[in-house]
Amino acid sequence: MFSPLALLWFYLSYQSQSKELELQRESLDKQVTAQKGSEESLRILSGAVEKQLAMIEKQFRNYEKAVIGKQPNFELVEYFVTTLFYSDLEVSPDEQRISRAVKKSCKTQ
Repeated sequence: MFSPLALLWFYLSYQSQSKELELQRESLDKQVTAQKGSEESLRILSGAVEKQLAMIEKQFRNYEKAVIGKQPNFELVEYFVTTLFYSDLEVSPDEQRISRAVKKSCKTQ
């Protein structure tokens, strides 16, 4: 009596598990299809972000050029002031060294 009942339970559990596996396979196939679609959209989005980054970098370079162009240049004023007011004075070596250091730091900025 238990043998046919055990065989029936085995058959029913086998059928149930094979249906679940089939549903899982279908679900995985749908997920793979969805992943492929999202992969393509991510590629498109990545290209758009790269273009946007290039535009932002170009704008930033233009901004830097504009800011540098607006910075005052004091080298000419310093030259005229030194030549007009101090041309007849003797300058010590320490003052010459300090003046050269100041001029060099102005040029590097």
